[in-house]
Amino acid sequence: MMTETRELAYSMAALGRRLKAASQAGATIKSVADATGINRSALSTLANHGAANLTPTALAKLKAWLDEYAERMGSAEPAVSPEMLIGAEKKRELELFRTTDYTAAIGFCNQIIQSRKIGVVIGVPGTGKTTVAHTICKLVPKCIYIEAWKSMRLGDLLDEIGMGLGLALTGTTTRKTRELVATLKGSGYTLVVDEGENLKNHQVEKLDVLRKIHDNTGVALLLLGTPLLRNVLSRADVTQLSRRMYTYDLHGATAAEIRRELTAYDIDDDAAEALSRIAADTSHGGMGSYTMMMEFCLREAAGGTITMDMLRDARQYKIGLRE
Repeated sequence: MMTETRELAYSMAALGRRLKAASQAGATIKSVADATGINRSALSTLANHGAANLTPTALAKLKAWLDEYAERMGSAEPAVSPEMLIGAEKKRELELFRTTDYTAAIGFCNQIIQSRKIGVVIGVPGTGKTTVAHTICKLVPKCIYIEAWKSMRLGDLLDEIGMGLGLALTGTTTRKTRELVATLKGSGYTLVVDEGENLKNHQVEKLDVLRKIHDNTGVALLLLGTPLLRNVLSRADVTQLSRRMYTYDLHGATAAEIRRELTAYDIDDDAAEALSRIAADTSHGGMGSYTMMMEFCLREAAGGTITMDMLRDARQYKIGLRE
């Protein structure tokens, strides 16, 4: 499934770029929706985010339309890249950057949701796990997001799910679980649990209950966490869960990707090179540190050029990034 999922993710991202280029060339999202029968909102999401909750059949229809459109326009592969923005108005606010890794992770999650399976996304801090989690919850109409805490008890976890459904659960954990199962069964919901490694303390009952909820309701379950989560899921007492799950490993952005993205901003070469290295350095926060530095620099630049001096000032607020 993993090879299939990655290929579909890259294909989806490519179609998103082509759709965005086509819309910028004059093709309206409405006209594409009318021609393909694909939901207009889903097409807009694909063009803007590089991923959407679309079936392989819908993607095939979109590809056929884009191929026909490209032939009519005399262009084989319309695409948008940061380089095309050189000379155009520069970006003044930080925007979500869809790295190859991020796009593949979104595609993986989309496949898990489509097939109603259990998916696990693993990555060190700074590789974009929480960004992926929040994006999925924006893309999927019925999604419950849960941020796991070390202090979270089983009853707390069930209450979090209940609140996502608008339920005020009462009684024992067994009674709460049964009420959730009755409500979620066949509902089409997706449960997204961020920082999943925190669900394990001395026991793994919370993970086992999530597995039982999945088994008895057909909801899709996504667990995101650090490599500690992999260690938890490798234990003998979670075999029932681990044999049902599929895993995707996040690696983060590459310096080359970020360097290309930064061509869309008004920034000098030295600052761009330094920021690219910061984004790729997952041992010191990766994309999280990059985001913090860019937000600071954009405020300081106030519409002007981001300089190395501004980045040096920003580094003082992030331990480990000082020169």
